[in-house]
Amino acid sequence: MASTPSPGELPPSSPSSTGAQNAKAKRYDRQLRLWGDHGQVALEKARVCMIGATATATEILKSLVLPGVGCFTIIDGKKVTQEDIGNNFFLDNECVNQSRGSVATRLLSELNPEVSGDCVDESVEQVLNNRPDFLTNFDLVIAAEICEKTLITLSNLLWDENIPMMVVKTYGLLGYIRLQVNEHTIIESHPDNEFQDLRLDSPFPELVDFMNLEENDLVLMPKNKYMHVPYVVILYKYLEDWKKTHDGNFPQNWKEKREIRDIIKNKMKNREDVENEELENFDEAIKAVNTVLQPTKIPESTEKIISDPNCISLHKKSSDFWIMARGLKDFIEKKNALPVRGSIPDMFSDSERYIKLSNIYRNKAIQDAEVVHKFVQDHLLSIGKPSESISEASVRKFCKEAANLVLHKDSGSIADELSGKLSPKSKLYETIEQNPDSEATYYLILRAVDRFQTDFNVIPGGDDHQFEADIGRLKSCVSNIMSECYRGINSNLVKDDYVHEVCRYGAAEPHALAALIGGCAAHEAIKLLTKQYVPIDNLFLFNSMTMNTVTLKIA
Repeated sequence: MASTPSPGELPPSSPSSTGAQNAKAKRYDRQLRLWGDHGQVALEKARVCMIGATATATEILKSLVLPGVGCFTIIDGKKVTQEDIGNNFFLDNECVNQSRGSVATRLLSELNPEVSGDCVDESVEQVLNNRPDFLTNFDLVIAAEICEKTLITLSNLLWDENIPMMVVKTYGLLGYIRLQVNEHTIIESHPDNEFQDLRLDSPFPELVDFMNLEENDLVLMPKNKYMHVPYVVILYKYLEDWKKTHDGNFPQNWKEKREIRDIIKNKMKNREDVENEELENFDEAIKAVNTVLQPTKIPESTEKIISDPNCISLHKKSSDFWIMARGLKDFIEKKNALPVRGSIPDMFSDSERYIKLSNIYRNKAIQDAEVVHKFVQDHLLSIGKPSESISEASVRKFCKEAANLVLHKDSGSIADELSGKLSPKSKLYETIEQNPDSEATYYLILRAVDRFQTDFNVIPGGDDHQFEADIGRLKSCVSNIMSECYRGINSNLVKDDYVHEVCRYGAAEPHALAALIGGCAAHEAIKLLTKQYVPIDNLFLFNSMTMNTVTLKIA
């Protein structure tokens, strides 16, 4: 009987299809190392909507089309102008007066024949008025060109549908990304610093048996054979010795861990029958004391997830994430610990011992995942779903990443921000009050630019003859938007020089900066679409004048 492939695993296929798969693997080799086969599958199924075919928009789409996003749709009712030619790499003189969205779609589609591109030759206002449901068919909506009033309407629509939205703007020498996410769950967050899950504080029976056997061997081992013992065994032996003089307690602080390090160092010095170069495993044990001798606990981020109402109260529309989270919650309540991760780090050892130790952790992880999977099956049946709806392989992956789960929830809608519903305790207020020279100040001014365009139907600084008048009007817009939308911030904190600088830009969109901001935005989009890595929460701004960035949560 043919076996069923697990998620992310390619099914058995004919030689011709295998050749195509190999070609795809070769084409996407580097990115597959980042997000794996299953991440690539998620990306290839993704549907992205881009509002506006600006230079920044096409740069974002370029960086999504090349890695193989499933399909994209551009909503743009404008014609190509000479200004577009000057700052958009994808347009040339032959495109003038043609549909800007259609031209961009055609040229972007040429970058990757496996990506489907489409264009709606209408303004986003027309789409929202005539068929708003059209925008709910996407996995991500990116707005590169949108007015303030329309942005509020779009924000409310997508927030209610739990569809992520990203607003991206390149304006003169500034650029920002503002992300709106109602709820976003991440299984593979890829943390920079991840502690090894070796359970030396609460070893399971199979691990204890192995350790005791190896500990005896460590005492009786013949000359020059100590190097074959995995450092985990060395740590376990001297940890147990230390605990005997500390009422059986596990080391809780740096001082106590240093005592264990010193014990191991002294043992190394006292072994005159062993050459120093053959004690790499003892050196590894000493270096690993701080990172490996960690008490097994439930991370705060995981506690937050298993305490969430979506985890506690499952229903027919519950996502796989929440159903698996409920199974994890049941396991934790039963075992008072997370499932064993099942992987161990590389270490000096002979192959036989390393493989045996690795299999012990791996088998324990499989056993724990089976328990969670049984809970998951029970919950699936309780909400009227087939018990096989979530595969055992998916549950194993979830259990392996149980300590790294991330939930982004209620980060604040853009509509709420523009309606003055921000908390005075938000990072935006705090940052600007502490440092009026912060790049965050430019975000407020760029919001005022949107208000300026809404009120006067022109861009500030667009007409040299009106430049001085525009500075005054933009200052007024800054005061108005800060009093209406950001009532906790004193408008006097925004310096006149900053307003003057932004007015001087006249809405210019330099292609070099558009490419940089577009690349950053595409990275964030891929995080959302693959549900891997942690996206910004929820503002990123780059100031190319100072080469400084700011990332903060403004809602």
